[in-house]
Amino acid sequence: MTPQPSQSAFSSPQAELFLRLLRVSDQLNRAFQLRLRPFQLTHPQYNVLRILRGAPASGLTCSSIGHSMITAEPDITRLLARLRLRKLVAQRRDPADRRVVWTRITSRGLALLKELDPIVELEPQQILRALTADQVHQLNALLQLLGSGSQPDHPPLCPGSASASSPLAAASLAKSCPAASLAHPDAAPNSGVLRRSGPRVTVPRAPR
Repeated sequence: MTPQPSQSAFSSPQAELFLRLLRVSDQLNRAFQLRLRPFQLTHPQYNVLRILRGAPASGLTCSSIGHSMITAEPDITRLLARLRLRKLVAQRRDPADRRVVWTRITSRGLALLKELDPIVELEPQQILRALTADQVHQLNALLQLLGSGSQPDHPPLCPGSASASSPLAAASLAKSCPAASLAHPDAAPNSGVLRRSGPRVTVPRAPR
């Protein structure tokens, strides 16, 4: 009797690859989160600090930070409030528009990132040590091709933004963070325009 070929659990090679990408992404995120745990930081919080370190001295607005995040973060306001309580970031309202809040990294935040830099620099090499240099380049190229134009835009919930303009959204903001107008993101230095694939997003310039 001729043995029957084993039937795949996946409906297509694309479905199998999609599931593997999700699993690997979760594994990598968990591994990185373990590195951050001794510093009492989450991955999104670390991402925000990195964004602000590369920002102009005046800081960034909430929507700019949200559009620069690696993963979508629906409540940037609460995330920034937690960093502010630890004095890792400082915030101020825009005198021209009280709904807009500018966030900058503090010296304490910079010191924490400096302590983390050697760990973060080594982590990708350890996690990807099973791949050769050529395989790393190939995977980079394939992921760049896959990611171009495939990521939907998830606007962050920020004070003064369209997503927070409705009464329901405003109430949600006030409930999640009493200082609801405190938050910010990553724009190209001195340009006022975010550098990101997809639609261009203009952010207010820092007051002089």
